[in-house]
Amino acid sequence: MAQCLICQTKYFQDMSIINKNIDQYLKNIAQEKIIGCLLYGPNILLNNFRFDIIAKSIVANLQNQFLVTCLENNQIKEDKGIICDEFLSIPMFAGRKLIIIRNPEKDTIEALKIITEIPDYANKSNNFILLVAGDLDKDSALRKFIETSQYLVALPAYEEKEQDIHNFTSLELKKQQIKYDTAVVKAIIANVGKNRQLISEEINKIAIYLNGNSDLDLFTVQKILGESQKSSGENLIQTFITDFANKKYQNCFENIAKLNENNIELIALVRGLATYFTKLYFGKISLQLHKKDLQQIALEEKIFYPQQEQFFTQLQRFSHKFISKMLQKIEDLELDLKKNKLPPNLVLASFVRGFLIKSNSA
Repeated sequence: MAQCLICQTKYFQDMSIINKNIDQYLKNIAQEKIIGCLLYGPNILLNNFRFDIIAKSIVANLQNQFLVTCLENNQIKEDKGIICDEFLSIPMFAGRKLIIIRNPEKDTIEALKIITEIPDYANKSNNFILLVAGDLDKDSALRKFIETSQYLVALPAYEEKEQDIHNFTSLELKKQQIKYDTAVVKAIIANVGKNRQLISEEINKIAIYLNGNSDLDLFTVQKILGESQKSSGENLIQTFITDFANKKYQNCFENIAKLNENNIELIALVRGLATYFTKLYFGKISLQLHKKDLQQIALEEKIFYPQQEQFFTQLQRFSHKFISKMLQKIEDLELDLKKNKLPPNLVLASFVRGFLIKSNSA
């Protein structure tokens, strides 16, 4: 492996990658003369998206146990040489090895120095080390170490601007050789959100639907994405739960009429609310007491990919006390729906109105 020329490449400035150039850099990261990289930042979904790109550019099948190794912090703490051993190891059936380290701690720095401080080590292997962390401030020892190393690179994931998502969506459409206009791009983003993985998946579906027809207009994209079916019962319930959990009580209040018009069983809606806040309840315990990472919690609580971003945000923002109180209020609402002689939609309206008044007076 030749010495890394990070400081000379157009993608970098002062040994740190320029944010707007990350997408372009990722296209060729497998060919870059580095031993690995660090993914960090508050945008978990963007980190996950980039993780997939990098990991699959090194190893096509991430289930291949001969080419993919995940190291835990306790392993690194007990044996500082384990990263070096894995990096210098030769896969049994050839290929390039991927070493994954999630939520790296201070021991990882010492372990990496064994490789990075001795040039011969860095030149002896074509394997790749992929570190995945959360939000790291400028004073983070790990971030400083990675950013000043000639053999490693740090890729930050911050909240994306609307223009960044617009550009990404446009590029994905161009990859599929689809002709489009601005209204089409806006419709896709409005339906899917800022989740790059979902945008890519939806555009793949669109390409399959078009079946070789390169022209895509607004009506067609709305049909494919299910815009015309947004008032279906299942979507109405999910929208209400999402808005309520995001404290968008005005939206909830305005949508009660739609629930009534579509003959939605409000007990089912309330139980859906209870299920979601129960997931938050146990997720909060896992986060605070058991120190589990967010992806592990999402897996355990069976949070579908599209809902993960908001779930992670709420998990970190809501206190355990707040979640417990909400569960009690939801339980009281279910009892009220069963016992109250008023129509269920009025009971639900009164419930939501209480939160709306409180939020407006705050």
